[in-house]
Amino acid sequence: MMGQLARTDAYYDPFSDSAVTPPEPQIDPRNITAGWAAIAAAHPQPFEPQGTMWPDPNPQTPPAPPEDRPNPLIPFSAYRSLPPQHRVGDIAAQQIVEQGPSLAFPGTRLGISLPLAMDTGEAEGANPAKLLKGAKAAKGAIGDILKADNKAGTALEQSVDTSGWINAPYIQKPVRIANPGVYGDPREIAAAANAIVAPEHPALRALFGVTRDDLYDISQQGRRQGNITQPNIWTPNKPGAPNEAALAVMNPANEQRILDAMSEAQKYPDLVKGMVPWYVMDPAYQRMEKLVGPERAAKEYRDFNMSMTPFSAGSPVPLEINRGTAARMMWNRGEYPAFKEYGGLAGNKRGPDFPEALRDVKGVMGHLNMANPVESYMTTGKHGYGTDSVKINLYSDASGVPQTGFQTRWAVPDAHFTRATGMPDVRTNQGFNDYMGGTEYRQIGPWYRDKIASPLGIEAVPAQALMWGLYGPQTGVKTTIGAGKLELLSKQIWERAKKLGVDPYDFRDQVLRGEQHSELEGDNRGMGRLAALDNYA
Repeated sequence: MMGQLARTDAYYDPFSDSAVTPPEPQIDPRNITAGWAAIAAAHPQPFEPQGTMWPDPNPQTPPAPPEDRPNPLIPFSAYRSLPPQHRVGDIAAQQIVEQGPSLAFPGTRLGISLPLAMDTGEAEGANPAKLLKGAKAAKGAIGDILKADNKAGTALEQSVDTSGWINAPYIQKPVRIANPGVYGDPREIAAAANAIVAPEHPALRALFGVTRDDLYDISQQGRRQGNITQPNIWTPNKPGAPNEAALAVMNPANEQRILDAMSEAQKYPDLVKGMVPWYVMDPAYQRMEKLVGPERAAKEYRDFNMSMTPFSAGSPVPLEINRGTAARMMWNRGEYPAFKEYGGLAGNKRGPDFPEALRDVKGVMGHLNMANPVESYMTTGKHGYGTDSVKINLYSDASGVPQTGFQTRWAVPDAHFTRATGMPDVRTNQGFNDYMGGTEYRQIGPWYRDKIASPLGIEAVPAQALMWGLYGPQTGVKTTIGAGKLELLSKQIWERAKKLGVDPYDFRDQVLRGEQHSELEGDNRGMGRLAALDNYA
């Protein structure tokens, strides 16, 4: 009997010849420490989905999870509690609902992250015929629930209980879980981002005489205010009806979720110092001023900047820089018609008449959608985007310098920013995982500045840059985390100079003057959806 004394507070009772264990003392929540109470108040939703606000004094053995049966109306990741036991067709069916038919199969990547990517290993018994059959079944089952004219959640909520979804505490009336990683433990999100921060490339200091620490200081640790105070976006004369997708993410619980992760990011200086000054380009302007003089520098820098930003649409930053510097080079040469004609061609479609100057410029689909705005800017001074376009305008101003005007009040709402806010989970349009439009952003912009950036003590643009890197592993960022735009430009100038066998300092000046273009990263990483056909590598 003595062998049964497993606990140190148990004792042997000779009368019953057995071990006796005193009852567990009750835990009074009022005696919880002030520190725990402060944490509970700051985090109304626990980090872990199965957690509780207060410790249970009498924990019960959890019941066995129910059988995991596929339901084409519920996102696969939202309800899975057991190891995968689904047929491949069932998994493809949920992907049809969540990501669209083109994302249900391997090899059809459109440049966005696939958090619910299908495992086509032997354990699942991958079979293309079954995939198609399952996809068709899902499409029939979902019916008209996610039609574009439905308001957020109105149809889906009648059929599916979303209360157990990972985004339910933060997003009102979700219709999907597009990027589940953004709702994870903020400590893990920050640690994952910091783990992939790239070391500083030596070309930044060699070509422009600064380091990441210097750029961080120029940004005044994210507190430097721009001299453009009004957003360069179209605003209606009379406010329209509130955008329901924007309203669904603008709530205290979602704000706290983002702030928790942003606060955790502060524990990683390399992540912060790399991302906060991401848009700082002052050293490039200062070099340009030495090259062409202060009278011409402002115009030359505007042309340099405005030639690049349109090529950011659907593309990683290295591709934007490669194509944007090439566009300006061809404009200055008087050969822009050739750029428009040939600049989008894939490598296997380039004939003997292809311009030699564009051999190292990557072609993309939708080429004229980017080349035409550059031409418009060069001839009229404006890119000419429509009234609902906001991302490129705000990005262009964020990449400015004091001498040309720059803005820090309006976060750049690219696709990764949009995904981090959770907005794809409430949209009903086909491109739900894309960047924000004007009707959404006119509400989100002020909200983000006041509720996210301001509590952190920094401007909205550096806050967005930090959030971009922080949530990068969760939202599908392909550009190097930790390197700002100037560092990426430096790296690509250095690599192309090395490839051509020329002096990198002279080549830097040629790129800044619009006489040459930069290189694209050698591994062609992150070509994105505009180059999804494998012929653009």
